[in-house]
Amino acid sequence: MFIFLEAGSKDKYCASRIPPPNYKTKCVYLTKMEPSVPDSDFEHLIAFSEFANAPLPMILALTQEVYFPLLTNPRNQEGWPEVITKEVQESLHRFLAQVYITIGNTQGKTFLPLPPNHGAALIDNSGRDKDRIHLLESAVVMWTKQIKGILKQDPETALKNGHPGPEVEMEFWDNKADNLNSLHTQLSGEKIRKVVKVLEVTKSTYFPAFNRLCKEVAQARMEANDNIVYLKPLVGYFSKLQDDFAELIPVFRPTMHTLLLIWKNSKFYNTPARFVVIMRQLCNTIIFQAMNFLTADGSLFENTEEPEKKVESLKQCLKVCTAVLLMCCACVAHVLLIKV
Repeated sequence: MFIFLEAGSKDKYCASRIPPPNYKTKCVYLTKMEPSVPDSDFEHLIAFSEFANAPLPMILALTQEVYFPLLTNPRNQEGWPEVITKEVQESLHRFLAQVYITIGNTQGKTFLPLPPNHGAALIDNSGRDKDRIHLLESAVVMWTKQIKGILKQDPETALKNGHPGPEVEMEFWDNKADNLNSLHTQLSGEKIRKVVKVLEVTKSTYFPAFNRLCKEVAQARMEANDNIVYLKPLVGYFSKLQDDFAELIPVFRPTMHTLLLIWKNSKFYNTPARFVVIMRQLCNTIIFQAMNFLTADGSLFENTEEPEKKVESLKQCLKVCTAVLLMCCACVAHVLLIKV
């Protein structure tokens, strides 16, 4: 049998036999282990626990504020071999870091896990203790892996896994810019800067590589934000490409013109790698639109009672695809001339 306790208004508590439908922070519940619980032995026959609306932040807070101080307290480690002490602490660090990273993943963001709360004492110690420096270096190694994973993200990956349209390109740069802006904010924060400063002062071998990585983040962030600025004018054309197939020609022409302007004026979106990706995505949209146009009334070879209608559809499809192909060729020719 369960009893759920929820904090109400004005320091009042509500008890019920079912979980409360809405609660802001967390809820406490009691479990009766036996059918009857005498007053003299209720502590052993009633289990106490709690759950939260957001379980991951609750697990993180509980581990940081309760379990970590208990397990790392020297008075609780009396009689432990040094190897066991280090193993327990490192396992706790890894667990806290993974929970923090997972919380970020659930929000679509990348969180860089900091050393535990006593990390401030580590930093103020000028980094003379090897074990403490090792803790900071382990954090930097984890940050490096996370950051490199974001920097390696490339819009061409979507083309390898399917046939996306150009709207996927805009979504990719939006997500990457958000991630890099978040990373830049964290790397510029006081706590991480102190960690990096300690590694610099102690001449850690991890400092030069991580310092270069921070510069790569700044450059990639600049690129992602700049690409978003120049790609935004294309969003309206991307949506119009999903409209009537017969009306694609007047929409495709300004789309190509805007791409040329982006190529000529943008700082980062004027490389063959970028241009090829979005051209392939635009072609994917035209292909899908042509397929839908030809099969709007079923398969192309069905409904043979109206062959004239099928022939007209084919002619219309060839007309649109030929015009689009000519515009693509003209756009590529202009790109080559601009590059020269």
